[in-house]
Amino acid sequence: MIKHIPDRSLFTPAALRRWDAIEPSIQGKLLGNVWCSACRKAVYINIESAGIERKDLILTGTCAECGGPVARLIEGE
Repeated sequence: MIKHIPDRSLFTPAALRRWDAIEPSIQGKLLGNVWCSACRKAVYINIESAGIERKDLILTGTCAECGGPVARLIEGE
């Protein structure tokens, strides 16, 4: 389940198309399972930007618990 809906303006157009192609239930799992090296556990990401690099969707942001930098890579097809 998604804690909050990410701000769509933070996504590039290509990243938004890729994100929208993912089922909402899977989106929630992806957002809530991001490794934080400071907390040393899986946390929820507060997205600051989202883009495509080499066919991969990259979500960058901060840890919802400590505020440290985190990222989530969603591999392209």
